[in-house]
Amino acid sequence: MGQKLPQSSMKDIIWKHKQRLGIILIGIILFTSAYLDLFGVLEPLGLDQDMRAVFGILLLAATLWITEAIPLYATSLVIVLSQIMFISDRAVPEGESLAAEALAPFFSPIIALFLGGFVLAAGLHKYDIDVKIAKEILRRAGKTPKNVMLALIGVTAFLSMWMSNTATTALMVALAVPIYTQIPKKEKFRKALILGIPFAANVGGMGTPIGTPPNAIIMEELSEAGFNLTFLDWMIIAIPLTLIMLLLIFVLLYLAFKPSLDVLDIELDKKGTTQGLSKIQQFVLAIFAVTVALWLLSSWEPIGDLFQHSGIIALIPAIAFFASGILDKDDLADLNWNVLLLMGGGLSLGNAMSLTGLDETIVELIPYDVMGLMIVILVFAAIGILLSTFMSNTATAAMMAPIMIGIGMDLGSEISVMASVALACSMAMALPVSTPPNAIAYGTDEIEIKDMIKYGSLVSLVGLIILTIMFGYGLYYYGA
Repeated sequence: MGQKLPQSSMKDIIWKHKQRLGIILIGIILFTSAYLDLFGVLEPLGLDQDMRAVFGILLLAATLWITEAIPLYATSLVIVLSQIMFISDRAVPEGESLAAEALAPFFSPIIALFLGGFVLAAGLHKYDIDVKIAKEILRRAGKTPKNVMLALIGVTAFLSMWMSNTATTALMVALAVPIYTQIPKKEKFRKALILGIPFAANVGGMGTPIGTPPNAIIMEELSEAGFNLTFLDWMIIAIPLTLIMLLLIFVLLYLAFKPSLDVLDIELDKKGTTQGLSKIQQFVLAIFAVTVALWLLSSWEPIGDLFQHSGIIALIPAIAFFASGILDKDDLADLNWNVLLLMGGGLSLGNAMSLTGLDETIVELIPYDVMGLMIVILVFAAIGILLSTFMSNTATAAMMAPIMIGIGMDLGSEISVMASVALACSMAMALPVSTPPNAIAYGTDEIEIKDMIKYGSLVSLVGLIILTIMFGYGLYYYGA
């Protein structure tokens, strides 16, 4: 027989979560106001009932994503359920199911791509290959402050291109502990080493489609519009900006916390370097190399015709690792399914906006035609950075993507506009809450929040200017 709950339990729960419940109520009110057009302003703007339903879902999702009143992935499920309940069947093509349309993005090729990335990262981490790579590079870096800092930033950025930036930061901070603890407490350069890790992790994720979810969301939106970017295409777009940002981070932090020591008297544990790899580690590295090679060659016609999408190539490590027993069901359960759900919800919302025509209607209301490409990129990239400072960059990209694709197409600069927004979402690093890497670094107690605000904001601001120049002025331009 079940244990009887005390009479006060429900009351205590409501009191404890009253703020959360209040936020949910606000979101429901916003949805209702939009759906019923209580203020009579949406219908005159051209929004029919289905558009108002999707706009209401957007407001509700934004409220929940920004405040995290419920887990981000739970909001994705709210998005799907709300679509089924409030959008009419006339919004979908004849013979198609609204439920199928709402759920299809949850295992689209781009989700498969990210799933494969998670599987690769799990294999590298489970068998300490990430640790071996990092230790070997750091061991070879030497002991000058400049070289040590460059090595930390470089290794962090490289790993973040293929792994979760959160896992990468946790690993690199752990590896940095024996470095900065051997540096005198009064030496301010310690702060540069710690701050450089989360900043490099955030920027490193910009470099590949699997580096961070906003990249994948934008690629999927472009694909839906007929612009299919390969894995290599994205790297050609993003790597130049990534390298410039990493150089900026290094120079800024090195000059701000210039070391007084010419040589750092540190010793690193040599145990566990890349020498003497086991057969399992060699197998994991081989699968990693094959997968990355196929991704990079996916623009080559024979490879492209065979696999059709980088997401299908991503199934290779999943099959190889799970079929061979390299990873097991516990590892499968530990994959970041919450991130995939969050991405799926964002893609589903974007799909609903496209089906109902809400995205085009919103685009028509924005005076982007008098702004020009440079101002459009500057304004919307700034919005992306600002929103991502206080909420998930994945949720930010999911909200902005359906609107930005329409603006980009009308300007004839689809890829430039979309890529700039995706990359901007990874530039928010002013607060510990901006990204998990920032929170991990702040948790070391080696840096003060004012340091993160000051230098994180400066990196974001300079990054915004560089991004605007590269994509807005056409010094770097890719696509139509």
